[in-house]
Amino acid sequence: MWDALSGERNLMKSREVGDRVEFDVELAPTGSALITLGYTVRGARPAGEPPTVVSAQFVEGPFDIELTESNTFPLDYCRFRFAGEEFSDFIPTLKADTLIRKRFGLLSRLGGEQQPWYLSACGRADTRLRGKCELERKFHVSVVPDHCLLAIEQPENFAITVNGKPVGALVGCWVDEDIKTIDISGCLQPGENEILLVFDYHADMEIEDMYLVGDFGVTLKTGRLTRQPGDVTLVAPPKQLELGTWVGQKLDFYGGSVRYKLNVTHPGAGKRLRISLPMIQCTAAAIHVGGRTFTLPWEPFAADITDALAEGENVVAIEVIGGRKNIFGPLHVPWHAWTGPGEFNPDNVSWTKNYLLFDHGLTLPIKLETLTAQ
Repeated sequence: MWDALSGERNLMKSREVGDRVEFDVELAPTGSALITLGYTVRGARPAGEPPTVVSAQFVEGPFDIELTESNTFPLDYCRFRFAGEEFSDFIPTLKADTLIRKRFGLLSRLGGEQQPWYLSACGRADTRLRGKCELERKFHVSVVPDHCLLAIEQPENFAITVNGKPVGALVGCWVDEDIKTIDISGCLQPGENEILLVFDYHADMEIEDMYLVGDFGVTLKTGRLTRQPGDVTLVAPPKQLELGTWVGQKLDFYGGSVRYKLNVTHPGAGKRLRISLPMIQCTAAAIHVGGRTFTLPWEPFAADITDALAEGENVVAIEVIGGRKNIFGPLHVPWHAWTGPGEFNPDNVSWTKNYLLFDHGLTLPIKLETLTAQ
């Protein structure tokens, strides 16, 4: 049997039955096997008995953690107005985009029309100015973060102020080279904060969600029971996590990885140590110890880490890899087998103002098994 992840090759126990060869294989959910018959494979290890579990212990946390990226928060609802008029209600960004385009006699971008990048490449982009607009986004801050970026597409189309202070100097990009970042750390204040975009609309513009990216946590405002736009506030970033999803532990919209730290002792001579992550909620996982990484892209989420351990106590990092769904969406439509433009359309019949988020994290205690050496 060939390990498609590591390249290791192990002889299998098999038996001849007439003109057939039989062998037993156990596959985890979504598991696969790569097996060759009749070929001499150099370096293949002899077939052995599976190790015996001598003892097992469970680590329940709480765990000290490290984020591999900055935390994130979506600004996906807004108010807008045309020059000389009152602001609209607090509505989804793409709803505002549709209403602005309708005012200027343009079709919605939520249909099957030609993409802006295609029109630009063909020299057919409509850049004629249509009229002045303002778009306002508000968010609440309980603890002002030391570092916070505003992530926005096409910032060159807007005059941007945060709490009345002009901003605009680009400092980089986030996730995608077209999502630019602006440092707004010095503009934030406790309580309500306002981002105002002033622009002269043209058909080639894309009014999209914006994001806060920085050193903060997110949680519900005092007294709020729902997780909706306007219900959330920025607080100090989390330093520890309990077992369970990290949604609700200040990382509701986080799309990166979390490294859970724990101390592990070498099992001793003649023994081995296996770490298992039962019922983990993740896109994939990894275990980091002793300068080595054990990649766990699918079940079973377990690895024998003995060869990476030093004598005595070791610090092990369990990396739970999340996903971008909780920040890029769809955020307001229940999960379907198919995700397309319709799942981002505020007119979708399943649309709810509540944020509908995926769970990520260690949901059951980490299992440490001491094994007999093979």
